[in-house]
Amino acid sequence: MKNLDKFFSPNSVAVIGASNDLEKVGGHIFFNVKKSLGKKAYPVNIKGKKVQGIKAYSNITDIPFKVDLAIIAIPASLVIDEIKNCLSKNIKNYLIISAGFKEIGETGIKREEALNNIIKEHGINVVGPNCLGTLEVNSGYNLSFAKELPEIGGVSLISQSGAVIDALIDWSFKSKIGFSKIISLGNRSDVDEVDILNYLKNDPKTKVITLYLESLNDGISFAKTLKEVSKIKPVVIIKPGSSELTRKAIGSHTGSLAKDQDLVTTLINENNGILVKTLDELFNILTVLKSKKVTSNKLAIITNAGGLGVMATDQLINTNFNLYQLTKNEKKQFKFLPTAASLNNPIDILGDADSLRYTSTLEKLIKIKDIGSILIMLTPQVMTDSLEIAKGIVKLSKKTNKNIVCSFVGYRQVKSAVQYLNDNNVACVTTPSQAITALNYLYNYSSFKSENIKALRVNLKKVSSVRKSLKNYHGLLDYSKTKKIISLLGIKLQNKKILKQVQDIKKIKLVKNKKYVLKIDSKQAIHKNRLGGLVLNIDNNNFRLEALKLFKKFKKFKDLSLILEDEVKGQEIIIGLKRSQGLGEFLMFGSGGSDVEKINEVNWTLCPVSLKKAQDLVKNSTNYTLLKNKSIDFKKLYQLIVKISYLLELIPEIKEVDLNPVICSREKLYLADIKLII
Repeated sequence: MKNLDKFFSPNSVAVIGASNDLEKVGGHIFFNVKKSLGKKAYPVNIKGKKVQGIKAYSNITDIPFKVDLAIIAIPASLVIDEIKNCLSKNIKNYLIISAGFKEIGETGIKREEALNNIIKEHGINVVGPNCLGTLEVNSGYNLSFAKELPEIGGVSLISQSGAVIDALIDWSFKSKIGFSKIISLGNRSDVDEVDILNYLKNDPKTKVITLYLESLNDGISFAKTLKEVSKIKPVVIIKPGSSELTRKAIGSHTGSLAKDQDLVTTLINENNGILVKTLDELFNILTVLKSKKVTSNKLAIITNAGGLGVMATDQLINTNFNLYQLTKNEKKQFKFLPTAASLNNPIDILGDADSLRYTSTLEKLIKIKDIGSILIMLTPQVMTDSLEIAKGIVKLSKKTNKNIVCSFVGYRQVKSAVQYLNDNNVACVTTPSQAITALNYLYNYSSFKSENIKALRVNLKKVSSVRKSLKNYHGLLDYSKTKKIISLLGIKLQNKKILKQVQDIKKIKLVKNKKYVLKIDSKQAIHKNRLGGLVLNIDNNNFRLEALKLFKKFKKFKDLSLILEDEVKGQEIIIGLKRSQGLGEFLMFGSGGSDVEKINEVNWTLCPVSLKKAQDLVKNSTNYTLLKNKSIDFKKLYQLIVKISYLLELIPEIKEVDLNPVICSREKLYLADIKLII
């Protein structure tokens, strides 16, 4: 693990490119560094005169003192030579603020490759290039060109965008969110999100980690680190964008449906990261994190407006929360409420509710053991003293371990109350839906349980033999190889008749009055139906004619053969596997058939899959109700998902797997078409 202490708490810093002009990056950075370190801030300027009243050095080698950290803010074309110069002074840590590297194209890419070579050769630590810098708020260190330090607190921020850092700092003053450490990663030539997560994992002053993530350097390492860090403290992640993974010219349905955002979302969620969709959600969850842990999904809501209660109830549909229902004996404790009040939860204490009514209701709810969280909603009305109500809530919040979150809806009439709540570590967000969404994120985090995946028992000698047979093979595997590989998992495929040449047509005998499917098999035929290589309703009357047509139509395929199989009716699903470079191995489940890409109703999970995960995957799918109505054999479906999920691990040569469709009926599962792509 990298030692990154000197990026946050250096004893001495040299700013290369320091300037008297505070409008320049080098000038503003040196102003901040000087304010942070005083005499241990050394300006380096080619003119060698005083910079901002401090003696400057024309060359870093002229500094007669040890330098813990070099901050470089000069034109990109000069950076490499300057680092070589710094190496002669044995400087190990570099913050490269300068832009003009891989983000600008070919010239910048070459420049960054040269930087990477220096990093590897000399074992130096580099943050950047193209970054804002770092901040250590507890020590008052601002080693960046951020305008100001935020207040001290427990949130550490990692960002691939300097602008997001500026925005979050500015917002934090309003919501009384304090920070510990802040780092702008820039292009991540060396230090990346995995290094920082590992560093912050054991930092006692960091209680919550926030990560603005545009891309991943190494998704597999990131997932492993995230899983470990999230056991200790929450990691809140915002990842914008929905760009698709680069696809090869040959691609299955699984490949077409595998989008970068879907896979990264799966990676984060299944390693207990808290993935939010927008900056609003990020702000809200950081606000709610000031409250106590959410350990129960039983929620009580207090409101002085029925409309807010209805909106809050609607929002609960999309969460794991349940409204706690008061028992008859518990309802007796609320006799102080007007007869028109509703105790059905949301508890409507009516529009004329004063501070005493709010605090009395809250006090009673706090005493109910099974309630985990309480949402207090308020709209300003003529008789509403929102500040007094806020003071009562704060007082009671200090006497309980329950999570109390408020939503005071409005602005002018609730402004002072909202400020009071936030100043006293009671979370207050703008709308009820925002509060419930944030609470749900925290409940999912707190209730996350990591699963132990058991190894699948297989014949390792057979696995080794199959892998040897795949050497130097690329593309789609034929049916015979596919059947052999699938059998390694203990999955038996239905008997199918193979026609390798026209003469084989005469050898085939069909059962009278039975329907079959006839399709082509070739390395060049990934999507048989699109090519016109699949014919339904085959029987004794049309089999020979249709078989001859297919042999003639696809005679250019040198490896062509035909497959004849039973025509089966049932609900069609797809099970797919995808090996994503840099992210890992994933399993997909959803609605199947030839229109799978148009429908795009699929869910993803990491491989391999436990039995419970397979059950959750199916039950959370859009076609679960249809499968249930068909009374399919769910036990067999879950077993199939579990077994197939090990395939990429057993045979690393396989890139993609398509089981589409798997036809589900009451009696059996029929694997109508299987594609394995090497």
